Amino acid sequence: MSGDKAILPYTFVHSDRKRPHQVKTALLNEFGMADELAGEMTSRMFGFQSWKKLEASYNDPRTASSTPDEQVDRKVMIERRFAQAQVLADCGIKGMALSHVVVGCLEPTGSSRKPSLRRLKEVLFHAIDVGENIGFDLTSEDEVSFAKSIAAIKQIPKVWLDFLATEIGWFVRPVEGVKTFLFRQVGETRALDGNVFPIFMTSFQHSPAMESSEIDELQKHIEHQSPRDRAIVIFSKPTCNTKVAKDRDDPKLQLLYGGMAFQDGEWWNFVLRPNAGFEDVFKQRGQFKGGKPSVRFAMKYGYEAALARFIDLHKALNYQDDDHDEEDDEEAFLLAEDAGGWNHFVTR
Repeated sequence: MSGDKAILPYTFVHSDRKRPHQVKTALLNEFGMADELAGEMTSRMFGFQSWKKLEASYNDPRTASSTPDEQVDRKVMIERRFAQAQVLADCGIKGMALSHVVVGCLEPTGSSRKPSLRRLKEVLFHAIDVGENIGFDLTSEDEVSFAKSIAAIKQIPKVWLDFLATEIGWFVRPVEGVKTFLFRQVGETRALDGNVFPIFMTSFQHSPAMESSEIDELQKHIEHQSPRDRAIVIFSKPTCNTKVAKDRDDPKLQLLYGGMAFQDGEWWNFVLRPNAGFEDVFKQRGQFKGGKPSVRFAMKYGYEAALARFIDLHKALNYQDDDHDEEDDEEAFLLAEDAGGWNHFVTR
C-alpha cells in the first residue's frame, strides 16, 4: 500500500465499533472492489494506515471515542469530509466529484444514520452528469447499466409533476433551475394570489416523523436559494400514513404525504388529496404539528384511496421501463413503517 495516498490527518475512533465494518461493507456492495482495497479506503478515512491498526484501536482500553461530525464545528466537519473524499480519490474512486458524493452518503465519522450507498445513484442525479464529471467511458457493462439507472431516475421529476397536475390539480410548469448536491429545482407553481413557488426535489427518504441534520441543512440551503421567501420541497420517494387512529381501521383517514412548504420564514408539512389544488397546501399551514397528524386533521385531509395512490405512484416512479417484470422488481422493495405510522418503500 502506498504511503503517498491521502489519509485523515488524525485517528478517529467511533463510539460504535460496527461503523467501520458498515462503511467497508457498503463500499464492497456498491463497487465490487477487493476486500483489501475496501479495508484500505475505510481505515484511511478513519486516520489509520491499515485495517489491522484500525481494528487494534478498539481493543486498546486506553482509546477514547472521538467526536462525531454532528457535534463538531461545521468547518471541522467540512475539512474532515474533504480529507475522506481525497482518500477515496487516491485509492481508486474516479475523481473528487464522485468521491465527495460517496463520502456524503457514507458519513463515515457521523452518527445520525447507518452508512449506506444504496441511494448513491439517486444522489448523483441531483449532483453530477454521468459520463462527464465522473469520467465514465461507458464501455463496460456495469457502467452502461449505471448510466441507464441514472437516465431512469431523471424521469422522476416528470412523474411527480404529472401527478401533481393531473391528480391533485396543481398548475405546474417544468423548470430546470438551481442544482446542488442536496436538491434541484424541477418546476414551479403559482398560488391564486399570483405568488410563484419554486418546486425543489430531493432524493432523501423522509416523512414528517423523521428528524435529521440532512433536513435541517436542506431547509437552510433552500432558504438561501429562494429570494422570494417561498418554496415547495417534494421528496422523490412517496410516503403514506394509514394509522392515524390506532384504535380503528378507517380507510378514510389515510394520508398521502406531499412534502414541505416554505413561506415568510416558516416551514410546514402538507399532504395531498385529489383535485384539491395548490391552495390546499396553505389551508394546512399550522394544522399539521409534529410528526404525527391528529385524527381531526386526517378526517379533513385524508381520503380512502390514499394508500392505493401511494402504491401507484411508487410503481410509476420505479417501473418506467416497459421491459421490466414488475413481480421481479417488487422483490427489490420492502414496505417499511416508521414510528409515526408513515409507510415508505425501501430497497431490500
